[in-house]
Amino acid sequence: MHKKNARYRAFWCAALLSAAALGFLAVPAALRAQSDERIARERDAPLYRYLDRAGTKLDCYFTIEEMPRETDGLSNWIEHYRVEWGEDPATIKDLLERLSGSVKGVRFQRSEDNPAVIHVIDARLEQAGKYALDRRIDLDYEGPLQPLVDLLQARYDKNLHSREVFVVGGWPGLIDDTTTKIKLTARHVSIRRILTDWLPLSKRGRILWLSESERTAGGGWDTDIQYLGGSYSEYEGPTCLPGPLVLREPVEGLDYRTAEPVINGVIPFTSGQVAYCNNPDPDKKRVRVNLVHEAVSFIDERLTTENPLQVRWAMLYLGKRKAEDGIPILLKHVDYRYTTCGLVEESYPAAKALIQIGKPAAEAAMLEVLEQDESPLRLKLLAYVANSVRGARLTRGMLQNRLEQAKDEAVKERLRHALEYCFDEGD
Repeated sequence: MHKKNARYRAFWCAALLSAAALGFLAVPAALRAQSDERIARERDAPLYRYLDRAGTKLDCYFTIEEMPRETDGLSNWIEHYRVEWGEDPATIKDLLERLSGSVKGVRFQRSEDNPAVIHVIDARLEQAGKYALDRRIDLDYEGPLQPLVDLLQARYDKNLHSREVFVVGGWPGLIDDTTTKIKLTARHVSIRRILTDWLPLSKRGRILWLSESERTAGGGWDTDIQYLGGSYSEYEGPTCLPGPLVLREPVEGLDYRTAEPVINGVIPFTSGQVAYCNNPDPDKKRVRVNLVHEAVSFIDERLTTENPLQVRWAMLYLGKRKAEDGIPILLKHVDYRYTTCGLVEESYPAAKALIQIGKPAAEAAMLEVLEQDESPLRLKLLAYVANSVRGARLTRGMLQNRLEQAKDEAVKERLRHALEYCFDEGD
């Protein structure tokens, strides 16, 4: 089966050359009505490009599971399938409805356990039975991603393979991942979830992994797995492939690298990861607006109106800049949940940002634990922040000292619960 790697090399290289030849970047929908010779329009694109753009716009991720097409035997037909661009979908629900209606023979399944992820699955794989990725197992693992697949092969399914590593340059979402390491403890969960739910999403491209399956002579499945899009959390520059409208030359009011709107010299946080990656570093370049204050205002407004799209990236921007002015808003929304997965810092981005800010954020988190009447979830997350920055020994010592001094039973109970969440790495 590994002979198919050559086909993948040819496909991805052709994709990269095509994108490089364009030399263009996506333009916001507001410009679509304009007649401008500087702007070109594409009618359709391969599905992988469509998913990359949709994932960036809606802040979601994808996995692809396929098998050779019956008509011509093409193995990578799903990401090769051409779809019309149309208008950008407003919600993930809109995206699923559009794709389900236009890509025949494929099921688009939003994960119930990790709703930031959409599994793109050839429908034939779900109908045949005994498919490895559906199998539920118990597993403890710590290490790189590709050896994880090798371990799954050795323990659970000899026909499950790690695809031969092939590194290509260019777009961040189209490179093999040989660097990311994960740690997981899974009990009675599907192999599909094991491959997905412990990935550091904020450091990855929008297509997480690909699998390709064929029937074996014995009636089973021979399945290759390839992880894509290694860590690039500090990547500076565009984060998605060209979209339906492309720029031939600069257009006023747009960032030429990304074609996102520019207001007062910066990309608004409504652009999510693109703003996070492409806005200038105020420590290195003078900007006309206070980006930290913009991020704080964006978070507050979005979560007040219960419209959390792209809030995660504004929170992570505050962490990236170690912005102490962002600590109050991050503490206020420390229990905002982006998704549900095996990593606390991916599920709760405010907690990750507070940890990135460091000691001032940990001290503020401890003050909340000691003085505020917190919900069990908030208490857990605040203790997690303090524990992650200060270490378990110092955090335990402070909590234990306050517990011994406390007289109010409610305070004692809160401190006992906080102590339960303080642990050494590896406990």
